[in-house]
Amino acid sequence: MQTLIRPVLIAILVMLFLSGSAHADITCYDFTMQADAQVVLEALPGDPYGLDVGWPPSSPQMGDREAGNGIACDTGSDIPEVASPGDEAYEIGVDSFQNGRTELPADVEQVTIASVEGATSFSTVEDADLEYAVNGVATPEFEPGANYESDVFAVQCGAEAANTRVQELLAPGTVVWLEVDEAYWGGNLGLNRTSRHVWTELDGRFRLLAEVLISEGHGVAAPERPGTGRGDATTNPPTGIMYRDALRAAQQIAIDHGVGLWTACA
Repeated sequence: MQTLIRPVLIAILVMLFLSGSAHADITCYDFTMQADAQVVLEALPGDPYGLDVGWPPSSPQMGDREAGNGIACDTGSDIPEVASPGDEAYEIGVDSFQNGRTELPADVEQVTIASVEGATSFSTVEDADLEYAVNGVATPEFEPGANYESDVFAVQCGAEAANTRVQELLAPGTVVWLEVDEAYWGGNLGLNRTSRHVWTELDGRFRLLAEVLISEGHGVAAPERPGTGRGDATTNPPTGIMYRDALRAAQQIAIDHGVGLWTACA
């Protein structure tokens, strides 16, 4: 019996790892939709994040792993996005200080930051044992966590600036508001980890932490395609992720204006 249970548990853990919220570093694991990775590769043709080195997982459903063909994160599993990305009542403009909302969404939880665990993970005073991951953004990291076979990546371009900014925005004692997105597996990543959209107040407006980092060029939009771990996702896609279009719009403006990593890492 134990010989049957163990492989099942391992498979579940792998699925959660690949299909959960975006990881801190910028790798192919953060882009369930190939189109999102392609935008980054075309804006940074030098490929500082190794998006064209071949898709890492050795699975026929995950792509041909062909390197250097100009196609970021090659994938053979083309799952269409749903028409609606969810709640897009979020202002995006060239002046990022005007981004966001004048009021918080109705269903948010107020918490106080205890510590930052990595670039986009943190714990709260209210529950120090629970690690939160920030939805919708991937930031450059000092130690990329993805394993690309024999390829070894050094510190990712922009890591220092991104981590410094996160430490400012999520300084211990800072009050933020957390919002559940059901498209992210209901926010449950297992093993005392969960994911949330994180709202912060800047200059009198409420803004998503992901949008702030993306608008300032400290991260890339990584709104993972929900439901890719489901067997029927291709024919029966789940509802769209919240704020997906807003994050993509913020990134395009950052690219157009060469903000942060879009110039420094080009």
